[in-house]
Amino acid sequence: GYAQHFSTLLFMRILQGISGAALLPASAAMVADAFAEDSRARALGAYGSLLGFGLALGPVIGSFILAHSSWRWIFWINVPISVISLIICLCVTRESRSSQPMKIDLLGTILLVISLALLVLNINLAANVAWLSLPMLLLLTASIIGFILFFKHQSRHAAAIVPLHLLTKPSVMIGNFTAAATVSPGWVCLFLLPIYLFAMLQMSVLAVGQYIFIMTAMTIIAPIIAGWIFEKISRSIAIYMGFVFAISGLILMCFLQTNGPIWLIVVSFIIFGIGWGAGNGTAIPSAIKGESNTDHAALISGIILTSLNLVAVVLLSIATTVFSRVEQTQLSRLLKQRGFELSHEQLIKIKSLLAQPHDMIRYLHQLHHSLSSHQIKKIFDSAFMHGLSEAFFVVALVSFILMISTIVVQRRSQ
Repeated sequence: GYAQHFSTLLFMRILQGISGAALLPASAAMVADAFAEDSRARALGAYGSLLGFGLALGPVIGSFILAHSSWRWIFWINVPISVISLIICLCVTRESRSSQPMKIDLLGTILLVISLALLVLNINLAANVAWLSLPMLLLLTASIIGFILFFKHQSRHAAAIVPLHLLTKPSVMIGNFTAAATVSPGWVCLFLLPIYLFAMLQMSVLAVGQYIFIMTAMTIIAPIIAGWIFEKISRSIAIYMGFVFAISGLILMCFLQTNGPIWLIVVSFIIFGIGWGAGNGTAIPSAIKGESNTDHAALISGIILTSLNLVAVVLLSIATTVFSRVEQTQLSRLLKQRGFELSHEQLIKIKSLLAQPHDMIRYLHQLHHSLSSHQIKKIFDSAFMHGLSEAFFVVALVSFILMISTIVVQRRSQ
């Protein structure tokens, strides 16, 4: 909150991300360890609802702060909450230890971080660099080698951070696929949809938070319902409920337009939110179903959330790259149709001036172009919506493939 430079803010956000990445799987593992097998699914469903509660309130509180105060309070407000949470945990949480001595797999951690970073960098650069260029091929090759070394190391290391014998269990695979297909796309939605609401529909920051709340509020309700269905009716129905709603919501988002419509925004947000919440409530319970070993149950819970975050990072990189690439391609095509050839730098400059019509017209006159600011905005809006639609289509396609993979694994394990 006290950052005076972007580099400082970026560095502190990295530290915040490291802390959050450590807390999220650890908290799920603690819940799995604290409850017996017969009540573990309900406990994890309640845990998913609490995650949804935070997700639901976050955008509303954040938008309210931005609308009425300094952005710094977005960070400062978390300090007393974190301190109170720490005190509560110290007072009520019992210590649990593994029945076997554990060691930190430092080399495996380094290999995974480097390999994933190279892969994400490769995907992000694809928005502006040719796929088959030498830098892209070198990055991709280095990432693949890194992952090969990582998995080879994991197969030989006694205290592997990703135990391969657990990853290949059908129940764990189903849990991972469920989380990746229903929860990970939420990262894409929370990144792209506020931009859409703000840039295309000209909503205020407060209104953006309220619309996002429509989606995230579902992540409070759906885990409870999905958890009940999981335990009382059918595990498969609960799991595929998440898949169907998440994919349907993403497909509906492909049809969003520059003017909404509002009913489509609300419906798609609700439907995807239900799928997101259902995935939150069923991914871990399905992965640890029938697991009597408490240590394994806790470890699997951590693995699911870690995998979820890894997939979310990659999926967000893919979605933003597709969005940027399609937007630029469509923009160039529309301008060429009107007889204009603009450089990449000029396109970026015009895009930055969309909210300042007078400055944009002045810049266009300097380029000796006769397009009005309204015409330019219409072209950019069309390119933006094409990029957004393609990005959500790709995410929906990934989720659909994961659903098919879940069906295959489930049938083979029967």
